[in-house]
Amino acid sequence: MKYYCKVCNSNVGANSKHCGECNKCVSDFDHHCQWLNTCVGERNYKLFFRTVVSTFLFVGVHFFVNLFLLIGYFVELDDGRLKQSVDDLYNENNNGNSINLAVITLVMIFCVVTGAALCLIVQLLLFHLSLQRQGITTYGYIVGYSAR
Repeated sequence: MKYYCKVCNSNVGANSKHCGECNKCVSDFDHHCQWLNTCVGERNYKLFFRTVVSTFLFVGVHFFVNLFLLIGYFVELDDGRLKQSVDDLYNENNNGNSINLAVITLVMIFCVVTGAALCLIVQLLLFHLSLQRQGITTYGYIVGYSAR
């Protein structure tokens, strides 16, 4: 069954919605993503979901590598070889201790920032997995949530 969009002045599908941000009708509208600056719908939802999964994997690997480096540096799990390697690498310079401290501080900051980002991305990933399991869109979820 075809519907008519008064804003677009065109025939659209039954599951289409007009996006005020993009000023176009989107088939199987999920949501307008402000980070990607586009609507997510039937044509690009799979790519959007793959982007979320890829971001989760990238940030997850970055977080766990930094965590491994911190644990390996402060807790001598490998008989102190990692700490000794880092110390040897940076002590070749005249001011090795200040560089060593700067590197460890930077790794700590990366660990905190990527840990926070990982929590947010996991939440987004779980939300979209839940929506897929329920067979609804983000827009459908928001409309249903507002109705309650």
